[in-house]
Formats: sequence, C-alpha cells, structure tokens
Amino acid sequence: KQNGSASNGTAISTRPRWISPLLSRYILIAALQSTASQLGFLSLRYISYPTLTLAKSCKLVPVLVMNVVLYRRKFAAYKYAVVGLVTLGIWLFMAFAPAKPGKKAKGPESSSLIGLLLCLLNLVLDGATNSTQDQVFSKFGRKTVSAGQMMLVMNAISALLMALALSVPLPLLSTPGQPTQLSTALAFTQKHPQVWRDIIAYALAGAVGQVSIFETLERFGSLTLVSITVTRKLFTMLLSVVVYNHELSRLQWVGVAVVFAGIGIEAREKRREGLAKKVRHSVHNNAKSPIATRATDVDSAKRSPEIGNIIINVQVLQSFGTPFAQFIYTISRIARIITFSALGVATIGVVSFEAAHQYVEHVAMPAASASSEATSDEYGWNELALEESWSGSPDKTGTDPRLGIKGRHAVRSAWMCANWGGGISPSVMFGGSAAGNSGLGRTAITSMGSAKTLKVDDGMILAMQYLNLAVKIAAAKGIKLPDTNAIRAGLVGEEAARQQLSNVDVLALALEARLAAVKERQGSRGALESAITSYEKLRQDAEEWLNRAVSIAATAGAGGGIRGAIQ
Repeated sequence: KQNGSASNGTAISTRPRWISPLLSRYILIAALQSTASQLGFLSLRYISYPTLTLAKSCKLVPVLVMNVVLYRRKFAAYKYAVVGLVTLGIWLFMAFAPAKPGKKAKGPESSSLIGLLLCLLNLVLDGATNSTQDQVFSKFGRKTVSAGQMMLVMNAISALLMALALSVPLPLLSTPGQPTQLSTALAFTQKHPQVWRDIIAYALAGAVGQVSIFETLERFGSLTLVSITVTRKLFTMLLSVVVYNHELSRLQWVGVAVVFAGIGIEAREKRREGLAKKVRHSVHNNAKSPIATRATDVDSAKRSPEIGNIIINVQVLQSFGTPFAQFIYTISRIARIITFSALGVATIGVVSFEAAHQYVEHVAMPAASASSEATSDEYGWNELALEESWSGSPDKTGTDPRLGIKGRHAVRSAWMCANWGGGISPSVMFGGSAAGNSGLGRTAITSMGSAKTLKVDDGMILAMQYLNLAVKIAAAKGIKLPDTNAIRAGLVGEEAARQQLSNVDVLALALEARLAAVKERQGSRGALESAITSYEKLRQDAEEWLNRAVSIAATAGAGGGIRGAIQ
C-alpha cells in the first residue's frame, strides 16, 4: 500500500481526499432538495396552487424512475403496479375534489408552459433526492449512517445553501425595490411582525415531522415514505367524511378504491415475502440438524437456494389437498380477475369520458360559437349566436373556468346531450335521476294548430338536468342573477340593489337562457310551460335592468351615454 499498489498488483490512489464520499452525498442531497423547493415556489408564479398540488400527487412515479435510472435499482413487478394504482387513485381524488362554495383559488387562472416545466423539474429533483437518500442508506449501512445524522447534516448544509441563495440577487426571484430574497423577507417581517409566530410554529412542526420522515426513510425506503405522504390527504379527507359529514364526488370514491387496491396488493405481497423468508430460514435451520443431515445432503442444501422455493411450492400444493382449500383458491382467483377487470374498465371509461369532454371543449364548442347561422333547423326553431355561446359571451369559446371541474363537466355534458343525443355523457358523474332517462331513440311530437312539428330528443331531458346542475354550481360560487323580486319588494337596500343590477354576470344570464332554450327544445307540455316561465322571468329581469341602466345614465348626466348604458 505504501508504494501505491495493492496486494493483487492493482494500482490504488494514495492522494488524500479533500472530502469524504459520504459528505459529498450529503451535499448533493441538500443541493437537490434546496433547488427543488425553490423551483416549486417559483412555478406558482405561472401556475395555480391546485395545479402544483395535483402534480405533487404523482411524486411516486419520479421516485421510482430515478431509483431505476440513476442507481439501477430493481423492484418487483408488483411495485410498478402499486405505484401506478396509487398515483392514479390520488390523481382522481385530487382532480375531482368538489370546489368550496364562495372560495376562489388564488394565483394564475391557467397553467403556462413555463410553470409546467418548472413543476416537472421540481418532481424530477424530488425523485433524485429520495433515490439518492436510499442509495446512501444502502451503500454506507446503518452502522455508518443513521436517520438523525442524515437529518442534521442535510439541514445544516441546506441552511448554508439557502442563506447563500437568499443573499445573492437572482433575476427570477427578486422583486422590485428588493434585489435579494433576504431583503424582501426582512422587509416583510418588519411590516408584519406577527408573522414570526407562524414562522416559529412552522419550523417546530417541520422539525417534529422530519424526525418521522427520516426514520421512515431509513427503515422502509423512499417509496414507502412517498406513499405515506401522498396518501396523507386522502386519509385526512376520509376522516373528515366520518367526523364532519363532508361529501366526496363519485370519482373521488373511485380514486379511494384504486388507492386501497394498490395498498392491498402491497400488503399481500409483503406478507407473501415474509412467509417465504420464514420458510427459507426454517429450511436453513433444519438443514443443520442431525435428522436433516441423515436425510439430505447438507452441503447440497447450502449450495441450492432453490430448495426453499421448492419446499414453498410443495407446501402450497399440499394446502390445496382439501376441497375447501380448492374452493377458497378458486374464489380468490375469480375475485382477483373481477377486481382487475373492473379497474381496467373503469380506467378506460374515465379516459374515454375525459377525451370526449376535451374534444367538446377545444373543438366542438369553438366551432359552434364561430358559426352565427345554423345550416339546418330540424327542431323547428332558429339557432342564434347566443344559443351557441355556452360561456356567456360570443367572443369566448368552451366553458368558463369559474365553474370549476364539476360545473364545466356539467355544461359540456349538457352540450353533448343537446347536440348528440342522450346516452353520450354518462350521468354517473353527477348522480340524480338522469341515468334512467338516457337513450338514443328520438320521438316526434306534433303540437296542435298550425305550429311546426317539433322533434324531441331524449337527450334534451338529460341536457336540462345537467344545466340545472350547472346553474346550482354557479349559484354556489356566487355566479347568479340578481333577485329582482326582492329588489322590487324593497328587501334589498338601494346601494346593494344598484350594485347587483349594475354588475350582472353574463355567465349566469347565458346559463339561464340556455336552460330555457333547452326546455323549449324538449317540446313536451310541461317543459314548454316551464320554458315560458323562464323566458318571462328573464324578460322581467331585463326590463328591470333596462330601467336601472336608464336611471344610472340619467343620474350621471350622460345624454348620449344612455344608449351605451342600455346596450
């Protein structure tokens, strides 16, 4: 070793190391973690927080991919299935969460390409961080590395790196008047000193949580850790359902079932691996006993690890020796086939359903809005430009983002039923009695007198129900027409009435007008009477708005401006 060669003649390096391999790994992990967190916060300038949360629910995938790509780790086949099921279930659970009434998500309304790229880089670096932590524990062992040591060293290095990043002016992160993030933060704390209480509480909670995080990472690995973190919100919501009677959408329940299917597969395979390990251990101990020595060749048993697997297979075959065991085995196989078939059908159904909705949103609705005149009029009434504007304005296409996921799906489903017929959009998304009314058959109803023959589509019944749902969702979000009856009765103050009638939401007007038009288009006696009532209400409201517009214009002294106010 002194002359720079090993005993086998291989040359070795005698130069002193400036940094130990373990410390270099800690620095790499801290750098990856610090950069990932900065990219996550930076992405919020371009995407909304729900979008970032939805992307974070897929964190299991980059962790698994980075373990395979960076460190060539191999996982059992069921691990990939578990990761896919849990990720799909969490995504369904987060994506189809019902919006809270009266609350609007802060941040950008749409997701830009820059924001999505930053979010993708954040996920990749998170996966690299967790996979490198796994590699440190597996390479250096528990005798050298402990959870507490990794937590202490990583946080110390991260603190140094973040202090450097906060002190250096960064173009994307600095704000006007404050060249560095540190100066921005200090200015904020000076302006709002009460924030220190929240900062200290956040730090203490994070420290306590990190103890559990690093212990889990050391004992069970990053995949188990990330599985716990991404399913935490799911179990929190389930607890809120039990304690506070909160409601989940049907697709959220599908997501819960998919997650539990993945967890069940994980638990079953872990139990099977534990039983196999016990049997191998028993075989090894029996091979050392005198009885085993006389019965078999001990050296052969030690040289053949397949013996354990053979004994397991023999025991499994022997366990099916009774008719009852065979019956249980058959039932379990049938249940497994049914479960995976149902999951496959559900996945295909959800993907097909969402693909149809995206086609309507980005292709069919814009094409209909661009057409001011209908080429055919088989229903006996002329289509107007407003009738094809489902967003409340002829210059807008698709659905209004303010309606949320459920509301936009309801409007698109109504569009499908009104234009393509019933049965196109599955009513299982929204419940109600719509399921019993679906069907593609059309019936003709001839009205009395000289009126034209109206063709009634069963899909109009579904369209009316979906639009009723969209109107309710819009009202829950504050998108509704003014209550002119209450205003006429004097139940609303003058200033409040002026504000309501001056700021009429065009989306609410479009939804009400569309609902009345669908009732008319349905053609039955009850639907026509309801359509007349709806049109009459809209006419009375329009007169009230017209009178208010004239009054406002006259009060403001706008002579020629009255025409503009009326328009």
